Amino acid sequence: MSLAEEIIRNPFSAVSAKNFPLLVTVEKKDVILKLIDDAVYCDAWEAYFVYAHEMSIPLSDEIAFEAVHAVGLDVFSVHLWIEAARCCSNRENQLEIYHLGLSVPLYDRHLLYAEYKASDDVDSVNFIEENEAFDKVLELERWPDRYAHFYCDTDKIEVRRQWIALLQCMKNVLENGILERDIQIRRMILAYRQMCAQLPEDDSCWYDYCLFLLDTVDDKEFALETALTGLRTIKQDSFALLNIVNILMSEKNDTAPMNMSDKALFSQRVIGEELAQATSGTNKECVKRLRRIGKLAASEGVHDWKVYSQWSTSEHLVVKDSQMASKILENGVVCCSASPDDAILLEDEAIQHHLAQHHEREALGYAEQQVEEASARHDVGRRKAAWNRLVSTEKKLGLTLSKAVGRRNEVFPRTRLKSFLEKVRVGCYLPCSKEEFHWMQFLEDYEAKKNSEIDPTYQWLEVPKEKRLSPAFTVPAFFETVDETHWPVLVMAPNPFEPKESDDPDAVVGPREFCGKLVYRLQVDKPTKARLQREDQIRRIQDLNSDALGKAESPLGRLFKLLKDRTFTEAQKRQLQSLSLEWIITQLISSELNLSEGLNKRVRKT
Repeated sequence: MSLAEEIIRNPFSAVSAKNFPLLVTVEKKDVILKLIDDAVYCDAWEAYFVYAHEMSIPLSDEIAFEAVHAVGLDVFSVHLWIEAARCCSNRENQLEIYHLGLSVPLYDRHLLYAEYKASDDVDSVNFIEENEAFDKVLELERWPDRYAHFYCDTDKIEVRRQWIALLQCMKNVLENGILERDIQIRRMILAYRQMCAQLPEDDSCWYDYCLFLLDTVDDKEFALETALTGLRTIKQDSFALLNIVNILMSEKNDTAPMNMSDKALFSQRVIGEELAQATSGTNKECVKRLRRIGKLAASEGVHDWKVYSQWSTSEHLVVKDSQMASKILENGVVCCSASPDDAILLEDEAIQHHLAQHHEREALGYAEQQVEEASARHDVGRRKAAWNRLVSTEKKLGLTLSKAVGRRNEVFPRTRLKSFLEKVRVGCYLPCSKEEFHWMQFLEDYEAKKNSEIDPTYQWLEVPKEKRLSPAFTVPAFFETVDETHWPVLVMAPNPFEPKESDDPDAVVGPREFCGKLVYRLQVDKPTKARLQREDQIRRIQDLNSDALGKAESPLGRLFKLLKDRTFTEAQKRQLQSLSLEWIITQLISSELNLSEGLNKRVRKT
């Protein structure tokens, strides 16, 4: 294993921070941020300042304050205080760092005082008195070697005893000591963190740390986070830490274990109230705790939408960070994907958030995502609700070219009444009275029910007494025919109406084929071909007098010739006598020359 991999594997160790300068310049860039992230030793931040000077990275006042607030209570951090004071560009910030550094016990704190005295004229009487008092505190405290190497278990046990003795000494002077109680508690918390960082696999260190947070600090939330961190570090192999986690996650009656989501909601409410009641701006520590709780819930697989909704609301309204709130909602939807109900509710929250921010793309994106998720399920109600949400989102955005209504009507057809009311509705008010609205609904329901009903089909019922085993014998019946000679001759009246364009034989009708640039070609089918033949025959006969019709070569002349040469029966003669010449001429002129069909109809009528 290389040195860089070893440092990344143990970023909280003081030995890793000490070996950081031995790395290559290319490797330092990837390692330095892991060292200062939640560091417990001042060596990590000192290595960062050295690296910044080597790479000519500008250091701001915020970085200086973050460094001293993180590990400034370390008794060996006097050089860190000096570097932080030198990095300040503002005189007030520099003096504030000097005052903070001189108010805590530090080894070699006379070096910090010399820097402070060189920058400002001060009275050394108070410093000498505080220096003597802090020297007494440091004489009682014996801090273990942070760079110790463990060659066997005996070395670990010895270092563990040294930590126990140090922490016991600090507890003895907690109430009646020289230092204030808050400062002493913060120094003890840092000592416990350093002990857990030096002995991460010893669950007794994590257990003592949790008990201190519960008994002395009275912070159950911090104790639970510490216990969970210890369990992850030692790979869930500690009965004592599991017992603490179960106790802290239980309810007041200690019968039912508290859900992870309920715990996160409770912790978020507490921190949210602290942030809301803060008068001197946003507390960065509270914000970090709030985000730590949300990240912990996400890492534990919590899919309760209220956790992420409450977190995003706090970030948006209290912390005033709308981008962080949008990011929380985006990642929260992914975490809630295991529970479709929670995902839908959180997506609704995201839509409302982006509508308030006038983010058109994000709001429509969440609405479209709801439609896609609902379409994959067989719940018709969810699908309709998703489409309605998309339509309402487009309406609230005020889009001029809204397409969601048409798409919804294709999937779920709506009646005209509902579509009309949806367009003209203003808020909760209807464009008509309540009685008129109920009457329109009644008419619409009545028409729908009437159209859905099918007329009943009546089947023939045979009377039982008429039922027989065998069908009845049918005797053929003979009827007397009527003498057709007594019938009057049927005279067809001429057609008083003008013929239609389609009945005109000279009209050019039929399908056409477009050949480009307004050029059409007539498609010659069978009816068109017959019409063309008739027109050709008519053109050959130029003379339309009565003499021409009787010529032998004309069709009517040939008809007369056939009638004279042919012999008919009595029945055929009677049928021919019943016809009139006017009717024959009318049929020849106005019909399509289908004489067989006309004669058959005539015979059936007679």
